[in-house]
Amino acid sequence: MKSKYLLKLNLQTFAAGTKTLEELQQERAAIHDKQEALVVKAQTENRGFNSEEETEYNNLEEQFLNLNAEIEKMEQQATLSIKRLIVLRLLTLLQNHSGHLLLQVLLSSPSN
Repeated sequence: MKSKYLLKLNLQTFAAGTKTLEELQQERAAIHDKQEALVVKAQTENRGFNSEEETEYNNLEEQFLNLNAEIEKMEQQATLSIKRLIVLRLLTLLQNHSGHLLLQVLLSSPSN
């Protein structure tokens, strides 16, 4: 039960600063939507970007790439955390199982 809580906590609290993974993903999606809106506007008007739109698009692209790098790093950290929790849980199970086996051996041994 405790490991499930820790796993949930770790996945929710990995953050750059105070933002969670989900918040960063939402921010990245919003940036993508802004980029798409710029493209659609220019296409609807049968033209390319003007200089302001191109600058805005490039700034958004830089933000998108930076967020993407942060998200990837957090996902890697979350994966490592999950792997550590799994290993700790397996070690605990093995330790408990070994303790039970030792107790069984001691109980079944003839007394001296």
